[in-house]
Amino acid sequence: MPIGWRGVAPVALAALALLGAALAGDLSPGPMLRWYAGLRRPAWQPPDWAIPLAWGAIYVLIALSTWRAWRAAPERRGRDVLVAALALNVFLNLLWAVLFFVHRRPDWAMAEQPALILSTLLLIAVAGGHDGRAGWLLLPYLAWLGFAAVLNLAILRLNGFLG
Repeated sequence: MPIGWRGVAPVALAALALLGAALAGDLSPGPMLRWYAGLRRPAWQPPDWAIPLAWGAIYVLIALSTWRAWRAAPERRGRDVLVAALALNVFLNLLWAVLFFVHRRPDWAMAEQPALILSTLLLIAVAGGHDGRAGWLLLPYLAWLGFAAVLNLAILRLNGFLG
């Protein structure tokens, strides 16, 4: 179905939100990154240069999924639910980064992680409900969040945040 600018505007805003989230992660001030570099981390953590590449690929998949689901949604209400699920997920994604890096509280970030994973499952269900492939496109994101949770837990243990 052809979509005019009015139909594309919310998806464009979602893409801008994802871009903003990506840039917020990449433009972290030096002291935050130095703090993180000073933490003890497990040997199996990916190299620092790989993290932005992984997130870049994930953001592309999220945007593609959102676009596919948006186009397949039969009515405005379905599109509104999709945008709301995406907005919640982006918010929780940014909140995790703020808790971990800005507040230097990996324990708080770990406590927030289940909400982020649940919001991702919601996004998969909503997007996949409109377009099956849109849901499948989000599975690498879910897998990455699972990996990040295990890494977060390892950092907690290695740095004395767990008792």
